[in-house]
Amino acid sequence: MSAELPPLTVAPTASAVAAYAMLSPQVVEEVTRACGAAHVNELEAAGALTALMRSGDAWLSKVEIKWDADTPDAEALRACGGLQPLRATVLAPAAFAALRQTFCEGGDRAFVRALAQSVPWESGGGGKSGSLFCKTLDDRFLIKQVHRSEFWSLHEHCRAYFNFVSQTPAVLPSVLVKILGAVMVEYRGPDGDKKPQFLLVQENLFYGHTITRMCDLKGAQRTRGDADGDEGATVLDENLFRFNDGFPLLLSEVAKQQVLRAVWNDTLFLSSINVMDYSLLVGMEQRAPAEVAEGENEWTLVVGVIDYCRQYTWKEEAETRVKRGTVIPPKQYKVHP
Repeated sequence: MSAELPPLTVAPTASAVAAYAMLSPQVVEEVTRACGAAHVNELEAAGALTALMRSGDAWLSKVEIKWDADTPDAEALRACGGLQPLRATVLAPAAFAALRQTFCEGGDRAFVRALAQSVPWESGGGGKSGSLFCKTLDDRFLIKQVHRSEFWSLHEHCRAYFNFVSQTPAVLPSVLVKILGAVMVEYRGPDGDKKPQFLLVQENLFYGHTITRMCDLKGAQRTRGDADGDEGATVLDENLFRFNDGFPLLLSEVAKQQVLRAVWNDTLFLSSINVMDYSLLVGMEQRAPAEVAEGENEWTLVVGVIDYCRQYTWKEEAETRVKRGTVIPPKQYKVHP
């Protein structure tokens, strides 16, 4: 089973345990059953993969795995770089496998192999302090630790998520950064401590790009940061305003309409599942003009919607009533014409 995972060449992280869980007999059996006794790699027709993503039998499921805490498995220890897996919960394994087979280069197997090796990543200031934030060695995927409520919120809305994502971008223009897997892992490390970690694995929006400036935008009119930051740092709305001397980012009319349609679709979807507080991540890539051309360097923008698992619950509604303007309901938070 674990022979499919490459030997670890870096210090192990929680993602190694997550990859090991995805290759467990329980998960393999569930995916094979949902695929009709076939492996997801054998479902070559796009229609079959889409049907699997939208299948209630697939997106409702979750697989819970327990390993013997008293008798560590030598194979598990080797595959996880010395971390002792104790338990794991893999959400919607078949639906996510179909999603990865559709959208990931190399398909589901390549994804799991990449997930096995990751390193802590400083994203230029992004991410919550103290939470795990890693990037796979091949630079393609990000692993983010989230709150328990966000993890289970995703599971609650899996049906809507897979229905929406399966239509992008062919039917619905979208810049939603795809979540490609959701796994809760608990393991014992060298220090003997153990605690559950709720992990979401997503695309690295900037894979293949040389980004010099990242902007985490929420459309806030209030200041979300008062330091412009170094080059490569993630800046916020107010910082970007100052960075650009108070002017908007200039796009061609075609590019503007493409972004607006995509963000409109994405925020309408997120509003429909009562989600708020997501961001538009913008990366700026500077390129020199071609040798035969003259003029200044050109800027390319790479954009995506991220962090879209926070539900608007009674707690947020209460905060809205007490602290007006700090928490915005989903229908108001979405893009408006």
